[in-house]
Amino acid sequence: MQDIFKHFKWALVIMALHALTWLVMLFLLPSDIVMQKQSDGRLTYTLPKLFAFVACMGVTVFVFLLTLIPPMKNGVVIKPYRDQLIVISMQVLMLIVSLFIIINALIH
Repeated sequence: MQDIFKHFKWALVIMALHALTWLVMLFLLPSDIVMQKQSDGRLTYTLPKLFAFVACMGVTVFVFLLTLIPPMKNGVVIKPYRDQLIVISMQVLMLIVSLFIIINALIH
């Protein structure tokens, strides 16, 4: 377990920042987050803010768990862990998506 923490410490820090961002913003967001809007301004799809938080964090944890699967070639493990750049870039991408959702909710 300590080996996983040592190898993926920056990805775990980004995940913690992601969770902290959502927890702080939950108090500032409206109860429903606009996900889809018609061209005339009518809302067609909203999502409760708590569900958006759980869904975003669930996807983030799922992506992190997928990156724990070691790379293989012909059924043989090449190296024990994926490159840190791949793991960190996936976590940063999830954080950016969440920030877009939060900013969109604050604007509408």
